[in-house]
Amino acid sequence: MAVCGIRATACRRGAWAGALALIWAGHAAAEDPAPSTSEPSPVTAPAETAPTETAPEPAPEPTLPAPPPAAPTPPAPKGPTAPRPPGTLELRIQTVSNVAGAGSLALTTAPGFAYDLDSGNYVLNIVAGVGYFLNPYFALGLDASYTRAGGDADATLVTVAPFAKLVTGQERFRPGFFTELSPAWALLDEGNTRHFLQLSGWLGAHVPLSRHIAMAFGPSTLFITPFDGRGQNVVLVGVRIGLSAYLP
Repeated sequence: MAVCGIRATACRRGAWAGALALIWAGHAAAEDPAPSTSEPSPVTAPAETAPTETAPEPAPEPTLPAPPPAAPTPPAPKGPTAPRPPGTLELRIQTVSNVAGAGSLALTTAPGFAYDLDSGNYVLNIVAGVGYFLNPYFALGLDASYTRAGGDADATLVTVAPFAKLVTGQERFRPGFFTELSPAWALLDEGNTRHFLQLSGWLGAHVPLSRHIAMAFGPSTLFITPFDGRGQNVVLVGVRIGLSAYLP
């Protein structure tokens, strides 16, 4: 009995201890619930926005100083000293005085027109032409001449002659000098017609009389040879005087 009482007491004590343990465990479980077995969702960090690059402002260009104003162009001279522009036309008329020569073409003439009161012989000599100035110094052109001797020496001489002319003073229309070379074809009629080659040279003074008029005068020489080979060559030495009109 004693053993049973002791065992009963021990059994009661064990039962109470087990009950108290259960009560305590339930109380603790109510205060501290069991953790969840599911893994917490990761926190997504906000996406980083790439910084916007701002283009650097261009450096201001250096300001250059303004160039100095150009010097004013002097006005072109006017009047007699204005330069004669290229493209000027020359209209000219000339007379020839042949003071020496030989052969059938040795006609002694006065400038323009001459008449012998005793014999009634006369001579008319006119040379006209046109030139074109390539620059204020140099011109190319064409002359045509007509010489008529009447009376005892009845003859007619016609020539066509291109020429090249170099003149100074023309660029400012001041007094200057000139030289001229010209080949020519000549026709002589003394009852029968003959053809000749003529080479001439002329030089002298070029003197402006106004803005558009100038006088040229000086010695000239002509060499004439027949095309047919018959007869002799002729050399004429003389003084030529001419007037030129310049346009514009």
